[in-house]
Amino acid sequence: MQASSSAIQLGFISSNAELEHLDDVKAKILDLFNDERTFIDQSPIAGDITVQNSSGNFGSWGRIKLFQLKENYFAIDGAGIRLKINSEELPERMAKFFTGANEFFKERLTKQKLVILDYGSQYTGNISSILRKSGKDNLGINIDILDQTISLDEIKDRIDSGEIKGIIISGGPASVEDSNSPKVDPRFFTEANLPVLGICYGMQAMATALGGELLIKRDGKGEYGPTQIHYYALNPLIKGLKSAKAIMSHKDTVLKVPKGFKIFAETPDIPIAGMCNIDKKLYGIQFHPEVSPRHQDLLSNFAFDICGMKATQNHYDDFIEKICKTIKDIVQDKEVFLAVSGGVDSTVTAFLLNKAIGGQAHFYICDHGFMRKDEVPKSVVRFAELGIKLEVLDVSEAFFESIKGLRDPEQKRKAIGAKFIDVFHDQIEHLAQEGQTISFFAQGTILSDVMESGKKKYCFESKQLVDIRDTVKSHHNVGGLPDELKSLDLLEPIKDLFKDEVRIVGDKLGIPHDLLYRRPFPGPGLAIRVPNAEVTPERIEKIKLANYIFDNAINKAKNIDEVWQSLTALLVDTKPCDKNLKHVTNVEEDIECRVQPLKVVGTKGDGRSHEYPMAIKDNGLYTIEKYREIAREITNSTPANRVLLQLEENTAASNDEGIVMRAIHSVDAMTATVVDLSDVLSDIAQKILLLTKVKRIYYDITDKPPGTVEFE
Repeated sequence: MQASSSAIQLGFISSNAELEHLDDVKAKILDLFNDERTFIDQSPIAGDITVQNSSGNFGSWGRIKLFQLKENYFAIDGAGIRLKINSEELPERMAKFFTGANEFFKERLTKQKLVILDYGSQYTGNISSILRKSGKDNLGINIDILDQTISLDEIKDRIDSGEIKGIIISGGPASVEDSNSPKVDPRFFTEANLPVLGICYGMQAMATALGGELLIKRDGKGEYGPTQIHYYALNPLIKGLKSAKAIMSHKDTVLKVPKGFKIFAETPDIPIAGMCNIDKKLYGIQFHPEVSPRHQDLLSNFAFDICGMKATQNHYDDFIEKICKTIKDIVQDKEVFLAVSGGVDSTVTAFLLNKAIGGQAHFYICDHGFMRKDEVPKSVVRFAELGIKLEVLDVSEAFFESIKGLRDPEQKRKAIGAKFIDVFHDQIEHLAQEGQTISFFAQGTILSDVMESGKKKYCFESKQLVDIRDTVKSHHNVGGLPDELKSLDLLEPIKDLFKDEVRIVGDKLGIPHDLLYRRPFPGPGLAIRVPNAEVTPERIEKIKLANYIFDNAINKAKNIDEVWQSLTALLVDTKPCDKNLKHVTNVEEDIECRVQPLKVVGTKGDGRSHEYPMAIKDNGLYTIEKYREIAREITNSTPANRVLLQLEENTAASNDEGIVMRAIHSVDAMTATVVDLSDVLSDIAQKILLLTKVKRIYYDITDKPPGTVEFE
């Protein structure tokens, strides 16, 4: 049955849209929703609707999010497209979906909530996560994350009804005054009559919309990582908070606040780190409280004291019940394939699938050659003890071959992601020959994977996708997946949760502590710990040995509980070079600072950084804390996104290889701080140097931001 031309009316936010494209876009949307392969997923925790089609016929349209603004009125995330629905004129399959979406929406209308307008920050999901668990016993409030193209008119009815109680405007990688930067509807500040909190980019947008001034920095210098915030004017937003370090990630700053605003926070480098108009309930902050533990109560103060919200929802009990029902409804009598890595995310996904559909799920562990020492046999035994059978796929040769000759980190990640799919499809075809048909491919994708893998929107003027959230690194299970998933539909039950939330869910599922609190390990494994160089079996063995030594030593250290993640990486060339040395400023005279010749990945100003790291020698004069401060000075004033502390050197070594150790504390993987392992570092370095026979040993003293957890 063909859809009538009036069944879906299309609208555009972009005033410059070429309207002759309307018919083509409309036809594509109609085809997508009416395609038998289109899979609909309503998130039980994030409140949005995902439309997915894995046939490969729809390109970037094959996986979109819909935000419902009011009954029969939807927005496609990032595209600037609005859908006005007349269900009576739709084909039966589409009408059923949109009727269900409206019922889902009506249920949510009964709950008061805050709205986050997403302008491309790496930390937007963290804001939602913090507020989801902002009360006691995981009680929190309801959140909608809406697209950055939303106007006041589109949610005015929901504001007037009392459903929406406040608005948070996120950070983002753009500069507010750039011609192509995403724009905030200024009426949110002047006509919404709601409390508004602007964070980073949101503060800058608020300031410029209301007559303030910005200092635009285009030279790459800024504030990245932990920065001392000083509060000096009390207001409801900072009630109960004390001056302490918070995470900064910005270049531009507010130079002059709008009329009627007062300044209430500063840093050693910028005089305006917080501004407010208490009477109008407008607040702006330059730092990121959502990833700064000592400032997260600021978000609670905004929600409860300023917006008048009440914590009523236990999202995680509700999540388990609803996600299991969703899995059953989607899978029905079909079968699911899940690859388990032994890490937290895939483990929780396995337990959810086992709880929801039992024997319909097939669990495998892929030995791709990049695992930690003894990872595969230990995982098989441990899962068997808990009632889950893991089949082993021994495919290390194929994986090494898939990235042979590759040096670029994005190419490696995407090649590994593609090889995962190839290997899993081979196994699925083998199962089909035995009479077991797999219809779904499950993954332990979590929200930090999605956030770091970027976000795009469709630009009608150029007819192409453009970035609104930078791709810091393509996670193999997000940006690394090929467009075509052949005959499988994708199932990602925990994609709306951060690592700490995944562990809350895992604990409620009864997963033992030793599995639930393992140090995280990336899907591509040790292959992404040979930065900007080719991966070979010999190099992997060196990292594997170093990692084993490092982990064992940490397990005996006095501050083991602080270590959320520990890892080692191999630098294949550590011979110092002169590149960019002229940019190094404000570093103590007795510190020898050297540029390393291999680029690594970092994040600055909510964007991706791929730069040469700096190395400094341990002169025995400073503590790790002091070296961290030096590292921050270097990364703030130079293009470098990472600083390595050289501990040991073997002058007799015939190579220029180096092992870098990294131990960090984190909660959600979006930010991290270096752990001080001074009591064991020297002994570990000497042992690794002796057994791996590399030339130099380093300790990574870079927080995140500007350094990411992994090197690639």
